[in-house]
Amino acid sequence: MRSTFRFLPAVSTFFLAALLGPARAWAVPAEALAPGTASGTYTLDGKAVPLHYAYAMAQPNRIDDKKTDTAILLTEAPIPEEVFEVLVDLKDAAAGRTHWVFLQFDQDGRPNREVVRDETQGDDLQSAGKTHSDFTLGSRTKERIEGLLQTRKEEEFLKHTYATQVRFHATIREAALLPDAKSGTKLPAGGGEPGKAYHEFFRQDTIEDGYVKGNIAVLYVTARGQYGTVRMSRIEGVWKIGPRKWSDHPPRK
Repeated sequence: MRSTFRFLPAVSTFFLAALLGPARAWAVPAEALAPGTASGTYTLDGKAVPLHYAYAMAQPNRIDDKKTDTAILLTEAPIPEEVFEVLVDLKDAAAGRTHWVFLQFDQDGRPNREVVRDETQGDDLQSAGKTHSDFTLGSRTKERIEGLLQTRKEEEFLKHTYATQVRFHATIREAALLPDAKSGTKLPAGGGEPGKAYHEFFRQDTIEDGYVKGNIAVLYVTARGQYGTVRMSRIEGVWKIGPRKWSDHPPRK
């Protein structure tokens, strides 16, 4: 596995083709991509899947939430815009979708996570800390990012053969913030509807408090002598459990 990230200024198709060499020049189409679109494929076990849509998000690092990662999601089919309003992790937007590639890199430009979903597989193919695909950054502003995702050759990915060759142009979204006493509405005892959805999976945890704003809620729970902060998101009408953070001390609300 490799983790390669290359920074390039905004460049012409000709210059990219010269950098990538004749074998890869075809992967960079002459036409400019509109924001939110992708052009290329991923190939799994010899089956090529076209990727047409591109999404990006600036989101907290999974280990150190004081740092910000950039996540890229490339999909075969479009995702409803309302899904992104509640996300802290862009990968969650792909839940229930059949064909997509997800890449995440840290604020220093190092790829740290790659996930692939194909309907022929029962589970996602995931690699953490390293990636199979190289990422070439074409241009980036605060609002937009353009780049090229590709493997140098066909790779082995968890006993599968895998390759990517796709260019994209995405609008960078911001991760949704949790509601609090100032920005949200206090949930009733037991956490209301978000609490019911949480207790379907974690019946032994006690919900102490919580707030909701639109399609985002936060639950403060206790379990086994620890304090938990749980993000809940209502996606397409259903409350779903997001990241859970645990501490030996009560959270600051």
